Amino acid sequence: MDRRNQSTPVTRLLAIAVWMGLSYGIFEGTESFILSEIPNALGWDNGNTIQAMMVMPGLYLVAYLLLCVLLLPLTLVIRRPWWDVVLVFLLASFSGYLAAKTTGSLVQWTCAVLGLGVGTAAVRLYRAHQERWSVAVVRRLPVMVAATLLVIGGAFLAARFAESRELAALPPPDANRPNVLLIVLDTQRADFLSSYGNRRVTTPHLDSLAAGGVLFERAFASSSWTLPSHISLFTGLLGFQHRTEERARRVLQPGPVTLAEQLSREGYATGGFVANLYWTGRQTGLARGFAHYEDYYGTLGDALHRATLIRDFGTIQQMLGAIDVQGRKRASHINREVLGWLERVKGRPFFAFLNYFDVHAPYLPPEPFKGRFGVIRPEFRAKRLEIGNQPKRPQTAERWAYKVDRYQEMMLYLDDHLGKLFAELKRRGVLDNTIVIVTADHGEHFGEHGGIGEHGASLYTQETWVPLIIRYPERVPAGIRMSAAVSVADIPATITSLAGVRDTFPGRSLLQPAEAAEPAATPIVSEMAKTENDDPKEWPGSQGWVKSLVVYPWHYIRLEKGREDLFNLATDLHDATNLAAVPEHAAVLKDLRTRLQGIVGLKPPQ
Repeated sequence: MDRRNQSTPVTRLLAIAVWMGLSYGIFEGTESFILSEIPNALGWDNGNTIQAMMVMPGLYLVAYLLLCVLLLPLTLVIRRPWWDVVLVFLLASFSGYLAAKTTGSLVQWTCAVLGLGVGTAAVRLYRAHQERWSVAVVRRLPVMVAATLLVIGGAFLAARFAESRELAALPPPDANRPNVLLIVLDTQRADFLSSYGNRRVTTPHLDSLAAGGVLFERAFASSSWTLPSHISLFTGLLGFQHRTEERARRVLQPGPVTLAEQLSREGYATGGFVANLYWTGRQTGLARGFAHYEDYYGTLGDALHRATLIRDFGTIQQMLGAIDVQGRKRASHINREVLGWLERVKGRPFFAFLNYFDVHAPYLPPEPFKGRFGVIRPEFRAKRLEIGNQPKRPQTAERWAYKVDRYQEMMLYLDDHLGKLFAELKRRGVLDNTIVIVTADHGEHFGEHGGIGEHGASLYTQETWVPLIIRYPERVPAGIRMSAAVSVADIPATITSLAGVRDTFPGRSLLQPAEAAEPAATPIVSEMAKTENDDPKEWPGSQGWVKSLVVYPWHYIRLEKGREDLFNLATDLHDATNLAAVPEHAAVLKDLRTRLQGIVGLKPPQ
């Protein structure tokens, strides 16, 4: 062994940790980026972008150095010349495990076995060249650091170049095109807005926006969970047409033209800014057509969560009592992102899509909104992360009311930041030349229908009745309230009509033929597939698919196993009284059954 190495064992171990940390960071960053370009290769919890190549090297450098530092005391107690071999084995095994785990498709023990195999192979290779390599890792360390910096800089420039190239390739827009601002309040049920009848003042800024435009009193989403509803919102297609509900196809499929693609062809600068990284991140295909899409890496917590190491640690955090989504983007982050982007795209009309995640569980209102609608009770504080339709302990009416208070306090917080966004757009002189559309992808349950859970469990109005507000002073009269039932799937056709661009979308404009006239009654279809296998049996979605049809005033719901529900929305907007078994409504039930079958191609119930 070279004497220089024998005299500096600590330096050698630290150098090995730096080399392997940077090397694995570059590897995982590259692996994650390549997989992010392959449809369906990454899912809701491990989606990624080229930014992985900027973050991973530094993260794994710190992590591997920490592991090395933890090992150093042992080298002082047990003085042996083979500690560098031990460190190589440990770090290489760990790297192999993490690399296998990145895709999320392999089970834990398989990843562990693969990791041990990589560690064994790395030790054999290292020992075959130990004397030469143990010198090289120290001497060439500056070269490795410089190469890493080049990789990080290259990834940064590549991301910026891709956006600049897309903007430069846009055709010149027609003169006087309006901007388009599409805002989706993830998980916002309609009846909790003060402009929709809530006695609490939960949304003063949205109420003001509605007073300056059109408010649709009975708008319905095409599904009760995020991804299929957003795809309908972008394409105008319903669930049975885009088929995203199928578990093998939970991504926007090639073919349908999206709103971002269509407006790009008309010369619009397109930007997406999303906070629901589970189901609106780019791995879902929703980024298609956007020149700029900000999803991951919006916060430090999320940037760390994109690494396999921290994602595994996040699971441990939840077991130890973490109660919020790791790296959660708040409304303030979304506002900062979109306003910064608008500074860079001056001179073109813009289409900005904003997905806010603040009123999605868990409901953790910040100050000064916390406690505004009710006393904070420590005994009701969540003990773990509660998100999605996980089986939960039975909820009392008191606990449901507590959740409603916190949910509506989050509405206050979100509305406050929407007010700040509108005020800044007005200050910049662009608000009045912008088509502003505010809606939601679905609503939320709070103990209704037997406390079946939260969203994505049924198609009752708590989950499908959503707000819809449109403001555009140039063409939309102020102070109009429309009572006819409408579908948010008609938003793409509405936007293209108002903007005066070519319309390639199914459906019809919600403001046609007369701008302030009530749209004619049309059937409104909502759909959801079977939920996860371990969901409670009382949830309608756990028994198979659920489909519904609104032909106002009637709301018809059919389950895959044949159960039918019927509600009269004119007197029962919350689907409280099932009329399916009432004899005098048998003709209505039969008519709606036939109409739904004709639209979505169902077979008659047996």
